Amino acid sequence: MSLIPGREPNCGCETTDALLGEVAKRFGGYIPNFHKVLANSPPVLEGFIRLHGALGKAELSGLDREVVALEVSRRNECGYCTAAHSMAARKQGLASDDLNKLLGGNAVSASRQALVQQAAKDILDNQGRLGRMSMMTMSPGLSSGTRTCST
Repeated sequence: MSLIPGREPNCGCETTDALLGEVAKRFGGYIPNFHKVLANSPPVLEGFIRLHGALGKAELSGLDREVVALEVSRRNECGYCTAAHSMAARKQGLASDDLNKLLGGNAVSASRQALVQQAAKDILDNQGRLGRMSMMTMSPGLSSGTRTCST
């Protein structure tokens, strides 16, 4: 049972209905409860959809993005996000063993995802910053287009 009621499609608000339609298209007809709750404020849902779209244009693969999301979910102890991103990571090809390692806070075995996971940990540990030493350590495995500004 949701603590905050969500908006359903065909709620009578054209903007909300259009936005939920975008979400349904992305999820094969399904609208996650998270998006229904965001639909209580159409500008918030629209912002989330646009942000997600912009992140999809980044050089990080879908699996890389799920590794980051799982690290953040684990740190925040959010069961809902962990479940959703675990399912998405499996669909992106993350092995069950690596998923269990990631959820336990241990390094995954795939070298690229291990670098992405470590970068996410460092950024979380350093309040949004990835220091020069981390950048130098990760440089051989991540392209310059994947990285952003460093401190």
